[in-house]
Amino acid sequence: LFEIATAEIDSFPRTGTPVFVELNYKCNTAFQVGVFANYSQNALPADPIATINPKSEWNKIYIDLTSAIINTNNADSHTLFISMERDINSTEMAELYLDNFKIVY
Repeated sequence: LFEIATAEIDSFPRTGTPVFVELNYKCNTAFQVGVFANYSQNALPADPIATINPKSEWNKIYIDLTSAIINTNNADSHTLFISMERDINSTEMAELYLDNFKIVY
């Protein structure tokens, strides 16, 4: 199991302005991208916004975060996460390569 997250982000637009994650990736195991909504007392995990399937060549993807931000617009901040879990039936080491990770709005 692998998970990585950004620092808290409190500068997302909250008026419906489109918010995207742009990233280049290649991987041999599916991974998820999602958002935690951080409130003063706790962080509420959200369901992953997108599950990205394995690709052996580099790919660019844009993941729309807009509705996740709008649905939690009263949060103090948000944290983006990427998580991956290796298939327990696989003998291969799980690999995920990321490049040019950007939040665009």
